[in-house]
Amino acid sequence: MAVKVKVMGNLVALALIILCVSLGCAGGNTKSKMVKADPIPQSQETAAPSPTTSRPAGHSFAYMVAMAGGNKGAERGYIKDLPREEYVRKYELKGVSDKNFRYRERTIRTNDASLLQVVGQAATLGIMPSGIGAAATSGNVARAAGGAAITGATVGSSPATPWQRRIQLAQVIPWMPESEAKTPEEAAAKMLDVLQKATAGVQMGESVLIELPKPVLVDNPPAVIIEATNHTGKVWTWAKGPGILFSASKSDPQQHKVFAMNDDIGTWTRISERLPRWCFVFLNGSLAGNGQYFVGYPIVLWQGKPNYFGS
Repeated sequence: MAVKVKVMGNLVALALIILCVSLGCAGGNTKSKMVKADPIPQSQETAAPSPTTSRPAGHSFAYMVAMAGGNKGAERGYIKDLPREEYVRKYELKGVSDKNFRYRERTIRTNDASLLQVVGQAATLGIMPSGIGAAATSGNVARAAGGAAITGATVGSSPATPWQRRIQLAQVIPWMPESEAKTPEEAAAKMLDVLQKATAGVQMGESVLIELPKPVLVDNPPAVIIEATNHTGKVWTWAKGPGILFSASKSDPQQHKVFAMNDDIGTWTRISERLPRWCFVFLNGSLAGNGQYFVGYPIVLWQGKPNYFGS
């Protein structure tokens, strides 16, 4: 009996050592490949399209839209209201000596491996890149304020795998006027139709709609939304639940890799042009590629125009 206890103790100790080593290496050694990047063009800066009177502390339009839309990254402080160069330097390239490079490939492993898996497989644990919110799993989708998700809601490629569900590239943030739908079910069906039409014929790679939860009706949308949409009545909102999320556009679930091979910026700019005025798009810069590398900073797209944090 004493021998068995000692063996089990050694296994647990070995597991903890592997776990600690894995977590210690995750931040700086995720097997991510980089490529030299062009300087961030200042000419792309876009002025906020609505008045600034309701923006406290000088926050950017993009930041206010993300906060209003229930973006988990913004709410938890992962998304900072910083200029693009500063954001890339402090967060995207933290610990990288040469700031002229950007990531073009990432290995992302979720940290939900059990202790026995660590012992049996000596699994290397990774971390979620900054800016990614809570995963829209079936468990938390069922807890959405508006009720259960719409089943069979498909936009993009084939259904995402459980791992792809955690790799969230884009969040669509609608504030649908009450006149567009009478019930949460009708609003969700309307939203699905809007998304299908906006994405029709657009090359989205492997990006797919993760879930489409039902919305709730509110009579007091945030001031920045009222200013942007010029609508003061009741609205259907998805800001009270897990949100409308899309997975990364190019990935290898078997290897837990995400690639910047698709022009996600151009893709979602075109989609944004087709969306109604009451729809905004948040792009997670850690997973949004321009065809060569991940841009490394978050963007809010509205009516086909980019709006940057810190601007």
